[in-house]
Amino acid sequence: MPVPVADEQCPDGEPTINIVRRDGQCVNVKDSQYYNGNFIILGACGNAQRNQLWTFKSNGTIRSNGKCLTSGYGGCWGNQRWADDTILNPNARLVMDVRSSDVSLQDIILYQPTGNPNKKWLAF
Repeated sequence: MPVPVADEQCPDGEPTINIVRRDGQCVNVKDSQYYNGNFIILGACGNAQRNQLWTFKSNGTIRSNGKCLTSGYGGCWGNQRWADDTILNPNARLVMDVRSSDVSLQDIILYQPTGNPNKKWLAF
C-alpha cells in the first residue's frame, strides 16, 4: 500500500524572518554592507530585502547573510547569544533599543531593560 504524501512541509528549525519594531519599522544591516562592526539600523520594511532578513539559529545567535547580530566588533562566539522576546544580550544584560524616538533610519543600540514598549520587537 503506498504511503500518502503530506502537503505540509516540516517547519524550519532555524527560521529566517524580519525583526520588526511595534511601529512597523524593520531592523536592517546598514547599507546592506556585511562586515564586522557595521551598524544595525531601523528603517522602512521592504519586500524580502536581504539586509532585513534574520535567521534565528538553534545555538541562540541571530544572523543576517551569515553575519551575527552582536554588540560590538568581532566574530560570532558563544558568549554573544541572544535570548528573550525583547532581544536580550545575556552577557551584557542589556536589550536591543533604538537610539532616539525618531524612527527614521536610527541606529540600534543596547540599553537597560525597562519593559518599555520601545524595547519590544516582533518576528515574522
